Amino acid sequence: MVTGGFGICFIGKSFPIADHSFVRVDPSHWVFDVSSVTPNYRELQEVSLFLAQSGTLDPSLALGLYISIGGAEWQYRGYVSNSQPSEVMPLQWPEQDQPLTVGPGTIHLGVSLEPQAEIVQKEGTKLASRQDFAKQVHGVVQFWKLRGYAGTAK
Repeated sequence: MVTGGFGICFIGKSFPIADHSFVRVDPSHWVFDVSSVTPNYRELQEVSLFLAQSGTLDPSLALGLYISIGGAEWQYRGYVSNSQPSEVMPLQWPEQDQPLTVGPGTIHLGVSLEPQAEIVQKEGTKLASRQDFAKQVHGVVQFWKLRGYAGTAK
C-alpha cells in the first residue's frame, strides 16, 4: 500500500507531477498520459520517480516505473522504495516500426506497486544488459587501439 504518495518529474522539462495526476487503474497500478507534458515525447529523456514522504511503502514493496507506446507491452525502467526514495531513470523510448500518430492516450508512463524481491530481479536483468553493452564498447575500443586510431590527434 502507498500511504504518502509518489510523484515524477521529467528532468528539465516539467515541474513535479503528483500521483493524483495519474489515472489509478487498480489498487496497485497508475498510468500517466505523457502527451499532457509535450506532444514530442522523444524530448523527454529522463524521469525522476520519487516517494513524497518517508515510510510511504511497506518495507517489502517497491514502485516500478514502466513505459508503453501505442498500446505496446510495458517496458521496465527502474524503481523506488523506502530505502531508495528517489531515482532518475533514462526513458529510452523504443523505436517504432510504423510512424506513430501521437495524441492523447498514445504514450504512457506507468507505476506499479510490486514486491521488492520481484523488482530486484528486474534490476538484475537491466544491469546484465548494461554490462553486455559495456563489454561491446570495450571490444570496439580495443579494436581501434590495436589499429592505432584511438587517441591520435591531427
